[in-house]
Parts: sequence; C-alpha cells; structure tokens
Amino acid sequence: MKLIINTVMFFFVLFFSSCYFINKINEEPVPSFEKIKGIRYSEIHRKFSNGLSIDDHGFQLEPEWHIYFTGDDSLKIFNSDKQQFTSYRIFHSHKDLFHFARNWFRVKHLSKDSIILQVLKLESRVVNERASNVFMTLYAEGYVKNKLHTTIDLLRAPSSDDSLFVKYKAIQANSNLDSAFAARNPVVFKSIDIPTKVRQCSATKYPIYSGAKYARQTGL
Repeated sequence: MKLIINTVMFFFVLFFSSCYFINKINEEPVPSFEKIKGIRYSEIHRKFSNGLSIDDHGFQLEPEWHIYFTGDDSLKIFNSDKQQFTSYRIFHSHKDLFHFARNWFRVKHLSKDSIILQVLKLESRVVNERASNVFMTLYAEGYVKNKLHTTIDLLRAPSSDDSLFVKYKAIQANSNLDSAFAARNPVVFKSIDIPTKVRQCSATKYPIYSGAKYARQTGL
C-alpha cells in the first residue's frame, strides 16, 4: 500500500512540475525593441559558434552593422554604399525569433548596452540549429565610449584566437599542399620584365601548378 501511495505521489509531482515548466516557457517575455528605441548600436563581433571569425576554408566573418531600432516593428541599418540608413520592417514569428533585413534572427540578449543575435538558417520553415552557427554582437555607441573608453575600430580588431588559428592553418598549408588555406589578400603576380605582361587565366582552361609540384615534374 505504501508503495502505491509513493508511486502516485511521484507521478503527481512529476505532472505538476511538467505543467509548471511548460507554463514558464510559454510565459517567457518576448524581447521588446521599444525599450532600446533610438539607441545606436555598432556590430563588434561576428563569429561562428566556436568563437572564431574564420572557418576552415579561410572564409572570414566581418562585423559591419550600424543600427538603431525605431520601435518594435522597424529598425534602420546603415548602408555603406549609399552612406545613409535604410529602413527595414521587423516581423515577429514567435518567442525570440524575428525576421528583418532579409534574414531570420534569434535574439539571445537585449539590453541598452548590447545585443546578441543568432543568424538562423531555415529549412522548410524549420530552424536548422546545426547550420545556425553565426552570432552577431553589437554594442551601444555610448557604452563603448563612456564605459569601455575605447573605439569601435579597436574592438573590431581580430582576436588572438583568430591570429593563432591563421598561423596554425598557414603551417599546415606550408607542410601539406593539399591543406590550402584561402588568403585574406590574394597573391598578385607582377612582371619584372617590361615587355612581359601577366594575365589571369581561367583555372578550367589552363592547368595551374604549385611551385613545389611543378619543380618535381620538371626536375628543377
């Protein structure tokens, strides 16, 4: 009899705990942009989920955004080509998921000092969590100037982790030609002979040989 009572009590507690947890999730407040209306933010970091801004192929994420919200339904993003702010509508899906500037975002953090956004990749209207591995960190301009006492450009400088990663990939590429790593600044061939001109050719039309491979083939 005691065993039956304990079993019933266990499921009773489990049931109400589950209900409380579900209600707590449903009652989580939706992030409001109204409370940060008019505050100008600059993107400081744009990184992958591993904390690096460079992937294994050499592709580098760059922080570019300068934004401010004009309410819960719109924001302005600076357009560097037009040298002016462009307005975008904000569409709220549910909870912390929003769509603006032709992308889906999850608001991870929102305050008057900073914003953290997760860039989402959707497949058949479902978030692909594994592919949604880019995070954007933005700081309020006043926070950078008055509290951090620094500048946007200094905060955007590459991290020590990025530098170490690039050095590691460079060592790999130099020791193994199959471990090629895209350079930030591509190699530029310049002719030292005035009559000679250097012309870039399509890789599909003309075979390209690396120096070491070419030396082995020609015996140099």
